[in-house]
Order: sequence, then structure tokens, then C-alpha cells
Amino acid sequence: MTSNSVRTPTGMSYLDTYGIIHTSYNEGMEETLAEAQASVRAALPLFGGTRHPVLVDLRALKSQTRDARSFYGSPEVTRNTTALALLVSSRVSMVIANFFISVTKSAVPSRMFTDEAAAVDWLKGYLV
Repeated sequence: MTSNSVRTPTGMSYLDTYGIIHTSYNEGMEETLAEAQASVRAALPLFGGTRHPVLVDLRALKSQTRDARSFYGSPEVTRNTTALALLVSSRVSMVIANFFISVTKSAVPSRMFTDEAAAVDWLKGYLV
């Protein structure tokens, strides 16, 4: 792991060469509020005190509590984010992503993708 990456309780986050934060979950993860909070705290150094677009890969996520989903939409989390792309492949992930997008609609631009390259291209428009 480099200084541009961090292992979190739920998976892994890293800052790519464009300035986009990528977050992925451990396979079969069932995320609680406490795990979500710990993951955000662990990933904060990647932001370096500035705002970044974020790509969240939900494909390995099995479930997430309502409190965890609400936390990700809170000002505490979104104040560091310029835009959010959610990468999905399953119906469960689509439900989680659609809920998250509806909660955070006014906070940051958010969009769901099934193609990672398309998500990265979209996020490039939100680099500061």
C-alpha cells in the first residue's frame, strides 16, 4: 500500500493520478454505521484537505444498514466530495445506489454506472 491508498474496515480506498478517490468493498461486506464511520475516518487523509470526486464500487457489497447509507449522505461526508459515481452490477447494489442518490441529490452531483471507465470519465468533469 502507498501513501495514496488506505485499507479500511470495509475495503480499500485510493487516490488515482487524476485526483479521483476510488473506494471498493470487501467481498460480501455487510456494512454497519460504525464501519462506515471508521472507513470515512481512515480515508480522510487521502483527500489532503481538499475536495475530490469519488468513485464507489458497490459490486462486492452485500448489504448496508439504513444508518450507514444516511451517514454517507451527511454533510460530514459530502463536504469533501465534488461528485459521486456509484459502480453497480447487481439488483441489490442498484437498490442501494438509487437510495443513496435520492438521499444525496442536493448535496453533490451523483450518478450510477455499470462501466468503470465511463464513471471515471464523468468524474473528471468534477476535478477541482
